[in-house]
Amino acid sequence: MQPIRKLSSNTLPWPTDWAAVFGTDHPLILEIGFGYGQYLEHLHHQQSDANIIGIEINNTCLVKAEKAIPRKGMHNVRVVHTTAETALHHLFAPQSLKQVHINFPDPWFKERHAGRRLMQRDTLDAIVSRLQPDGMLYLATDILPYAEMSAELLEETPALTNTLPTPWGHEIP
Repeated sequence: MQPIRKLSSNTLPWPTDWAAVFGTDHPLILEIGFGYGQYLEHLHHQQSDANIIGIEINNTCLVKAEKAIPRKGMHNVRVVHTTAETALHHLFAPQSLKQVHINFPDPWFKERHAGRRLMQRDTLDAIVSRLQPDGMLYLATDILPYAEMSAELLEETPALTNTLPTPWGHEIP
């Protein structure tokens, strides 16, 4: 696999033609904040018939993932340097995402930093607007207050239906 060009919300068209980026028109899966990319690799193996996009703002994580993609033959994975808010509002067309994965977002514990949390009404509304009608949102956190805050926010979102029998699960399905 040839090296993949570096992608950024500063250089991609708004909205982005993801079929052109990937060369295929497969369903789109988004991971917000992919860290070092282990879950992107998992998605690559589990969803080989999908185009997987990881967004991240940390340059160290981006460089590591950009190197791993061709080395590991992850033909259906691309990473983009951008914030979640920019990506959701500008890079993705409405109802274009089959799945959105958010794994262990920074909880921003201090109250004065609460505005930096990913799980907020505006961001959640943007996620919902980009999900296809049968799309899925997956959120994982190991911080109980963040789980409680997120569960309340998700419960208040009429366009979403929790498929779990409880507000959240305690085990990975």
